[in-house]
Amino acid sequence: MKNSGGGLTLFRPTPADTEAGDFSFVRVDHVTYSDSAPWPAAADGGGASLQRKERLLFGDDAANWVAALPSPTQNLGSNAVPSIASQPTGQTVVGGARVVLSIDPSPGGGSALYQWRRDGLNVPSGTNIQLVLDPVDVRDAG
Repeated sequence: MKNSGGGLTLFRPTPADTEAGDFSFVRVDHVTYSDSAPWPAAADGGGASLQRKERLLFGDDAANWVAALPSPTQNLGSNAVPSIASQPTGQTVVGGARVVLSIDPSPGGGSALYQWRRDGLNVPSGTNIQLVLDPVDVRDAG
């Protein structure tokens, strides 16, 4: 996105028409931003980024945005930074078994998005508090 201003539109897919085999997209939100008032000036090339205060507030209103250091999981409306209170415990299992790993988010940690990682890469199905490996494989060790 350009520092000088621009627009961003978010779309989501509609349910597919199984008979025709096609689908369409619906606009969820649109933001037209600028590098001048009333938009936060600190987000204009100084390292800060525009961040929405609350996801349910109207996106095209500059009053609903703040300049802050980039933090994709922070809910700025609650001023709470998400953190993990306890890490998953290690397990020894037999190949082919079902394994559930989970974390304990800290109380009052705001809304968080989760992404489990393995060897520096995102685990495709790992976007929840729990990661289920079913069946577990020898390649899952570590």
